[in-house]
Amino acid sequence: MKWKFTYKELTLLIGILVAVIIMITLWFKPAQTESGDVSIKPVKQLAAPAVKVAVRQTSVLLDDLIK
Repeated sequence: MKWKFTYKELTLLIGILVAVIIMITLWFKPAQTESGDVSIKPVKQLAAPAVKVAVRQTSVLLDDLIK
C-alpha cells in the first residue's frame, strides 16, 4: 500500500512548523519593560544572537550528560 501525502498532513506539518518558530522566537526574545515605560538606564549587556545562545545551551547540556 502506497502512502499518499495529503493536504491535511501538509497543513498539520505547516502548523507544527509555525508553532515551533513562534516558540523559538519567544524563547530567545529578550525581556522588555512594561508597555509605555522608558528605561533611563543604559543596557549593560547586549543580547546574544539566538544561534550563539542555542549553541551555548546545547554545549552545557552535553557537558552535563557526559559527566
